[in-house]
Amino acid sequence: MLSIALTTFALTVRDTPTATPALRLRGGGKLHASNRDTSRHTRRIAHRSISSLRTNMPWRARGQRALRPPDVSRVVRSGLAIDTKTLNTINSLYLGGFGLGLYLDPNAFADSGMSPLKYTADAEGPVGEFLGRAFGSMMLAMSTIGYFGPESEGALKMFAAAFSLFTPIIFKNIGDESGAMKTGMWKLQALMHLPLVVLSVYNGFIKGGE
Repeated sequence: MLSIALTTFALTVRDTPTATPALRLRGGGKLHASNRDTSRHTRRIAHRSISSLRTNMPWRARGQRALRPPDVSRVVRSGLAIDTKTLNTINSLYLGGFGLGLYLDPNAFADSGMSPLKYTADAEGPVGEFLGRAFGSMMLAMSTIGYFGPESEGALKMFAAAFSLFTPIIFKNIGDESGAMKTGMWKLQALMHLPLVVLSVYNGFIKGGE
């Protein structure tokens, strides 16, 4: 639009001297009135062109929409959206690794365990071993969703509920002062756990209602 306005202005100004001799020869006394009209007309065109450019900011080509700031909420939602099969598979691997380790050895992730990841002190007695192995068996069973029903929306909701319920337990372990919980390890666990909570809750309960 700016280039069109400037071109029009340039052509009008350039053509004015060329027309002047003809008017002087033919029109005589009408020369000055014609020149004044042409000058006023030129100024009006330039003024309207500049006003139009100011009014239509930001500048844009004809037929194109004006630039608009991105919809932040839409960008965030698109970043959180993951298909059910992929997310169920990720969640199954997350639970399956811990579940298998605890089912084989209740102290797998404790001080005496084989894993380099240490979350707790050793389980005490038969009761402690039972609880550790039972916890592992439940996580291992839940992880089979990745094989039996990877596209199940109900399974994704189950993961979202389980992860949400486990989140306050993680924060309680982070604040433990008895020494039984390895607080540093639980902080690292939170960094891995919380993104899965957000993704599972959003895709399992929120995305479908938008």
